[in-house]
Amino acid sequence: RRLSPACNRALQIASVVGRVFAMELLERASELDRDSLAEALGEAHRAGLVDEAPNGDYRFAHGLTREAVYVEQGAHRRAELHGRVGNALERLHAADPDPHLADLARHFRTAGDVEKTLDYAMRAGHRAMGQLAFEEAASLYTHALRAFDELGRSEVEERREILGALGEAWLWADDLVAAKRILAEAADVGRASGSASSLAPAAPARIGASDPEAIALLEEALERLPADPDPPPRVRLLSRLGAKLWYGQPSRAARLLDQALAASRGLTDDGDLAGTLLERAIALDGPDTAEEILAHHDELLPLAAGMGDDALVFQGHRYRGEY
Repeated sequence: RRLSPACNRALQIASVVGRVFAMELLERASELDRDSLAEALGEAHRAGLVDEAPNGDYRFAHGLTREAVYVEQGAHRRAELHGRVGNALERLHAADPDPHLADLARHFRTAGDVEKTLDYAMRAGHRAMGQLAFEEAASLYTHALRAFDELGRSEVEERREILGALGEAWLWADDLVAAKRILAEAADVGRASGSASSLAPAAPARIGASDPEAIALLEEALERLPADPDPPPRVRLLSRLGAKLWYGQPSRAARLLDQALAASRGLTDDGDLAGTLLERAIALDGPDTAEEILAHHDELLPLAAGMGDDALVFQGHRYRGEY
């Protein structure tokens, strides 16, 4: 209360940005000119509220200071400032938004901009998956799903895509209970849409061996495929079903996996071949098949690296390291 109005205004916006904040972002969001903003931050520095960070940014001297300034403003004011900061961040990093996607999703979510929340949360979730930050990705996809539902959209395939991404994130995070629940919901959406390939849960071989629900779902999806289907959906279904049947029906599983592998080699998408190799390697798990498994991973790893799929590279090294 002893500080000037300009200093208080700068601190309020800074508290919305976070513990650390950049002068350039604050300038755009506060609409103060550089000299006025520098004077305001100098006043806050002399009062012991902010320090200069090593990289030239500023930071609150203590996290509780930032929290106190943030909470004192009230929900309506915070939402307004989050929207202002989000718009400023959007303009500032228009040429390269990727490193800031999660922050953009957070600001627009708190601001109540549901459309932008959906867009940025999905993009940030994909980026987090690529960085192997699976729990963060799951959180972002959850926000995207809430935004989609809040928008009241009727696009069934888009909702299934969000659910599939969320289920995949929980799979990679090893939360199989959450993964099965979300992927079952994705399958229900796919069934309602009449999309056969949408029925298959993402990477079901990692949910557990001989899962009756997953097997029934994959069987249903294969039956629903038209007589002359697009090959990639059938390849994915065959490899996933083969992986699930390996411990209960090994002969049939081997036929399905061989069929999927042969078909995937004729496709142009390396992702289908890489996925089939991974599913087959997981299914073949055992000392008598170690050489074949290693050969699959030796083929898989350069494919995954060429696609820039760090998560698949990680998975290939993870399973290869067991032999």
